Amino acid sequence: MGGALEQLHRLEPLRRRISWLRLAAFLSASGAFFAYAWVPHVGFRAAWVVGTVSIAAFVALVAWQRRISRRITTWKNLVAACRQGRARIDRRWPELREIDEPSIDEGSALAADLDILGQGSLYRLTGGAYTVRGRQTLARWLLVPAEAEEVVARQQLVAELRDRTDLLLEMRSLTAELSKTPADPGPFLAWAEGDPWLSSHRGVLWAARLLGPLPILLGVGAALGWIDPVFLILALVVNLLFSKFYAPRVHQIFDAISARMGRVEPYAVLLRFVSGLQLASPRGRSIQTRLSFEQSPAHLQMKKLERLSSFTDLRLSTALHRLVQMVSLLDFHLLAWIERWQVRVGPRIAGWLETLGEFEAIAGLATLAHDNPSFAFPEVATEGTARFSARGLGHPLLDPATCVRNDVDLGEPGTFLLVTGSNMSGKSSLLRGIGLNAALACAGGAVYADSLSLTPFALGTRFRVVDSVTEGVSFFMAELKRLKQIITWAEERASSGEPPLLFLLDEILQGTNIIERRVAVAAVLKRLVGLGCLGAVSSHDLTLAEAEGLAEHAKPVYFTESFREGKKGREMYFDYKLRPGLAPTTNALELLKLVGLA
Repeated sequence: MGGALEQLHRLEPLRRRISWLRLAAFLSASGAFFAYAWVPHVGFRAAWVVGTVSIAAFVALVAWQRRISRRITTWKNLVAACRQGRARIDRRWPELREIDEPSIDEGSALAADLDILGQGSLYRLTGGAYTVRGRQTLARWLLVPAEAEEVVARQQLVAELRDRTDLLLEMRSLTAELSKTPADPGPFLAWAEGDPWLSSHRGVLWAARLLGPLPILLGVGAALGWIDPVFLILALVVNLLFSKFYAPRVHQIFDAISARMGRVEPYAVLLRFVSGLQLASPRGRSIQTRLSFEQSPAHLQMKKLERLSSFTDLRLSTALHRLVQMVSLLDFHLLAWIERWQVRVGPRIAGWLETLGEFEAIAGLATLAHDNPSFAFPEVATEGTARFSARGLGHPLLDPATCVRNDVDLGEPGTFLLVTGSNMSGKSSLLRGIGLNAALACAGGAVYADSLSLTPFALGTRFRVVDSVTEGVSFFMAELKRLKQIITWAEERASSGEPPLLFLLDEILQGTNIIERRVAVAAVLKRLVGLGCLGAVSSHDLTLAEAEGLAEHAKPVYFTESFREGKKGREMYFDYKLRPGLAPTTNALELLKLVGLA
């Protein structure tokens, strides 16, 4: 970041000096013409030379200042990206800038349970995405597991990009521009994939082709004395009337194209950037292949449309435009060329933007891996028994400086971890750490662990459940519905031969009495393990480890606490270390004493 700040400190004063030089050039040109008009003995030649040179200098200075301003913007974006990266590394969530997140239907409960979306979320830890397709793709990848082969393909490209710091920062800088004026490509796509107007009015098109060059031909004939000039005048009048009759519709199309081009131009910059990268992984080469058209990069096609659209601005100069229309009917030829581009290239745009969003999502996962060197790429099995076995597993959203990591092995399908322990000892954090790392692994990213071996999993979670007074749904009923949904998913996967569900259940069925709760929880767990699922459940009920039909499936582990004398008296201390067996202690009464309620 130091180099970027040095560039800003050098360029900002330069831009101010150029502003003063612009003012001087403007005053010099104005003074020269004023002197010629009002001061005696000032000759035309001297005034003309000084004025012309001053105007040329002013134009050159304007162009120079624009280039400097663009460089300043780029360096500012890079500085902001570095600062945001530092905040992500330190998990300083309030300092992270607000970024748009996609609205989701599939996986919304999972996103809330595991903090995959929202402030202080896994999505924010990657830096998020700025393009519409990038946001959708990154969120979908974090919520919906990919097939093992797809995970490995993404992982290879993420690993290739992880150490290319300049590339990741430049990508972040380019996409950051979209956050300032969000570019929704929807209207442009609607036009690009729609039906062209002029092609459906063949009579208008052919009339323009025949009438357009006629004044030029008649003008040549009149100049050579071959025809009477009255025919030239007649042709000009016909072209003017023809243009005036169809101009409102043609200009309406030009206005729409210009407005929509403004929404997609930032994407053209990204297309050029991604197409120009040197990528070795198969997925990287595949992305660049998909960002092409007839063996040329996609951004060149966008540039072609941009050039054609720029000529349509001639209509804004009324007198000149009217003259050009009389002589050539240029508007109709421009529209024909633009619509030819629309027919040939337009249907490809959606695919290009989807591919661009895919690359941005991969860049986000690579940024996460770069920012967190303690993260490792998991071993994703393409076949064999479902498993989740980690060494040194941590919660990705916790500060690495203080996060305590544990070895976690969920065992064979049909088994589960029974996590017990006192309040605040780390049970929920362990379950969320398992889920978040599984989501990262199945998206193709690096995980917070020394090592992780797994098969891709769909996740069924229950952490946060809310009741609804307006819908007449109690907390207990809302929780039952969530558990029913998880079991239904497990049944569907079992019947279709898909990999089993990984379930993570945190203190379930709290909204009923302890006797019925024990029976209900046991029933839910028996159903899940009977379907071949594996997972983890946290509970204060130690008897679950001995419940009939569960004892052979449960793997008890626990967290515990200790007490010591501190400055404020007796204090509770947690080491957050996972141990085998059932929790030997509880701390509810001690907590009551510590807060003065007992």
